[in-house]
Amino acid sequence: VIYYGESCEILAGQTEPWESLALIMEHLGIRSPPPPAP
Repeated sequence: VIYYGESCEILAGQTEPWESLALIMEHLGIRSPPPPAP
């Protein structure tokens, strides 16, 4: 998986992968489906 630009910094501060993914998608302006329930 490749992350772009500021997304890497966002990832560095997150502990939940799905949270990071949601932030990256939002950062890139992409609407992502909700993460699967734990």
